[in-house]
Amino acid sequence: MIRRRPGIIFITGMWVIVILCAIVLIFARSMRTEVAASSNRFSVQQANAVELGAEQYVLAAVDGCKGDAVTVLATPAEQIPIGNGYFWILQTYADNDYTYAFGITDESSKVNLNFSDAISSNNIHPSLTALPGLNGSQDVADSIVLWASGLSASKLTSGQGADTNYYQSLQRPYTLKGTAFESVEELFLVSRQDVTDQLMYGSDLDHNGMLDDNEQKVAGSLTTAFNAASDTTRGIFPFITVWGKESNPPKNPATDVTRVNVITVIPGSQLATIKAKLMPVLADLSLTTQNSIIQKAKSPLVPGLFKNVLDFAGRTGIKPEDFTTVAPNLKWTDQPTLNGLINVNTASQQVLATLPSVNADIAASLVMAREDWLNSGGVSGGSGASPAGHSTSYGWLLNTQGTTPLLTLTQKQRIGQLITAHSYFYSADIVAVSGEGRGFKRVRIVVNATNSPPVIIYRKDLTKLGWPLSPDILTALRKGQPMPAASGYGTGGANGLGQF
Repeated sequence: MIRRRPGIIFITGMWVIVILCAIVLIFARSMRTEVAASSNRFSVQQANAVELGAEQYVLAAVDGCKGDAVTVLATPAEQIPIGNGYFWILQTYADNDYTYAFGITDESSKVNLNFSDAISSNNIHPSLTALPGLNGSQDVADSIVLWASGLSASKLTSGQGADTNYYQSLQRPYTLKGTAFESVEELFLVSRQDVTDQLMYGSDLDHNGMLDDNEQKVAGSLTTAFNAASDTTRGIFPFITVWGKESNPPKNPATDVTRVNVITVIPGSQLATIKAKLMPVLADLSLTTQNSIIQKAKSPLVPGLFKNVLDFAGRTGIKPEDFTTVAPNLKWTDQPTLNGLINVNTASQQVLATLPSVNADIAASLVMAREDWLNSGGVSGGSGASPAGHSTSYGWLLNTQGTTPLLTLTQKQRIGQLITAHSYFYSADIVAVSGEGRGFKRVRIVVNATNSPPVIIYRKDLTKLGWPLSPDILTALRKGQPMPAASGYGTGGANGLGQF
């Protein structure tokens, strides 16, 4: 006789249900993971799209700039909404290294590592040793010059720096390049005993232009009062470039007037000869001003041949506001292209201090005089009609501090071949984030705006360095809350540099 066991069927059924539920939970967990991963991938793609949109924003901002970097740098650059996301354009604020700054960066506001291409026959060039981080190290500066020039150390006055012999003596030897730098990062190929991460970026580990609390602690400071804008913790990266050139046409593109090379204006020549040469380029000035400039060109305030346009203007007494009109009609060389010039209208105090015969104190005075010039519309004393093109003129260098010239004759002669008021190469450190804060993208681009449309000539993905802004921004986005107010320096909705 068979004994019935109805409980076994029930228990078996329960186990089957438990197993099925476990399988369902496993699949549900897997699906949840897949959904989250899919959402994250979507957020990353969204951030990528925002970043690409930001690149177009930068291209549009510099298109047709005609060299006017002052206007380009006033482009709003923080927390710009685009689609379902936002982007920022990071910038280094040279006066303070624990504050965020936003804006497009003028590459011509920096010292060009390829300045040797633009050095005149008198061997005048910016001094790399004056840059923060180099601390006057001639050896490092010479190694950089030798890498691009291909010369031997014995050819330099200092006789220092790593040349071909050094690179061939390494355990893994390689050849000194001997041609222009193609990127700033190429510096890492220069002698590693000279060019280190510390030299390049200081304590700015995420390369965002400012030192956060953790980076300050790494640098040896525990207080928010830490400021090393002129110390080795800043690094040289914010102050150097390899991009920057402008055309030197035979005629003024705006007026079709044939430009005069001031070096060919010989003091002491026949007045009629000098008048015939200069009169066409001075046509927009008053007759009295024309005659005064021509007379002083024949017998300048200080004797000697004219070295450059700034020297010519200073020794012939051209007023700053008149210089804005006349300068586009003048040149100091017939070379078709000028490379590596520093835009004195946008350069930081640290970069201005690299110019020959300009120290930190003089550079500080230049920055103040420049701000007065730009804020006054390019008119001495801050009154009168604003001349067109004042933001692409360095006429303010002809101003005085009281009765003392802002620059001496020697300084004008030495820096005149190294400066410009035009810029055609710009960089943008773009940080883009998706609308819900789950994905972000960071890319640094360099744009050539020499022609229209401008083109991106360099692109580097910096996402691996991590989120470079306040973590409060991501927290707010992920919670669907309003983002915190921007904190730093930038262009905002107004023109010029301001705190908000």
